[in-house]
Amino acid sequence: KAVQDCTPEQKQTIEGPLKSLQRDSMLAHPALKFDKLLFLTQIHRSVSIYTGHLRNDNPGGNLCVLSPVSPDGIVTKLVPELDGGVFGRFDLSFDATKVVFCYAKDGGSYRIYEIDIDPKTGLRVGGLRQLTVDGADEAETIQRYKGSTCGRGYDDMDPCYMPNDKIMFSS
Repeated sequence: KAVQDCTPEQKQTIEGPLKSLQRDSMLAHPALKFDKLLFLTQIHRSVSIYTGHLRNDNPGGNLCVLSPVSPDGIVTKLVPELDGGVFGRFDLSFDATKVVFCYAKDGGSYRIYEIDIDPKTGLRVGGLRQLTVDGADEAETIQRYKGSTCGRGYDDMDPCYMPNDKIMFSS
């Protein structure tokens, strides 16, 4: 008998074990065997992914690591000195020794930052480096377009590591 021809009770009897089997087989994959999880916490800023970066006035959140990956795992903030700002996307280097991310403070523009981490523990081992800065032409743009969305300056966002260890981002 096909599943679509079953009663709701019969479907529940069949689908429950099938979903468990599917979940268990997926989680058994070697690529999903990890004990640390790198993630961002942040306050929801916007209903649109396209304009969310324009509303960085809801500060809060951090770049964190959960270890071990379990309900009783410990969450550690990797850049506690940046509490009170707004984090954007991040990327982990191919060798898992660095994390690059975008961050805005005090309602300002997003800039690109990088930290070193220990690939074994996932914890920060190096200083915080700001990779992009305000430019002279940016000050002119802010003055020229004051009061509009362009009048807030440039945002350096969505960084990602390239295979040659260089960083690509949008601005």
